[in-house]
Amino acid sequence: MSGATILAEEAALARALIAAQAVTERAAMLQDIATLTIKVDTLSADIRVMVEAWKAANFALSAVKWIGSVVMAFSAFWFVVTHFGEGK
Repeated sequence: MSGATILAEEAALARALIAAQAVTERAAMLQDIATLTIKVDTLSADIRVMVEAWKAANFALSAVKWIGSVVMAFSAFWFVVTHFGEGK
């Protein structure tokens, strides 16, 4: 074999090695993207659950406030009737 043939073969091997390395790096990047996609999906589901919990808590708080307001109004009405009603 001549020196030029050996150099050509080494260059071809170097190009093949670089191509294989690029494929490996691309596969690793695709795996990272898949992992990130899974994490984003999980976070999205977690956020959905938190939003639903917040809505339920907000509804419960509103119901408690509404019930409290009705009770206060009834108490005030009852106080007026019992203390300032007829015959007092």
